[in-house]
Amino acid sequence: MPTLGERIAGDEPAAKHLGVAVGKRVDFVGEVVAVYPYDGTYGRHFAIHVKAADGSRCVHFAKGRTTPEVGKRYTIRATVTSHGQNPLLSCAESVISRAVYTPLDPRQPDLLEGS
Repeated sequence: MPTLGERIAGDEPAAKHLGVAVGKRVDFVGEVVAVYPYDGTYGRHFAIHVKAADGSRCVHFAKGRTTPEVGKRYTIRATVTSHGQNPLLSCAESVISRAVYTPLDPRQPDLLEGS
């Protein structure tokens, strides 16, 4: 089974932060590369790792019953909460919250206008 680093890294462009200031909402198209469940104080949580076509990487710490599927692409609307380095991969990564995942229409471009 591939490690977290191997699943997230791949042969994609160099990782970078989402091009949005902290606290702003952003719309982008991303592929879910890994979903890791863990038990939190208030129940089951998930670390959802996403990569965009432009090399942006982000992680969403979510709770809930449903999670996006690994390997699928989604239109994602979220709030950027911080920019930093992924400690496991030593690469740039943005942390997002309040993310809404909408399955991607195949005709939609990778980057959304006005985001």
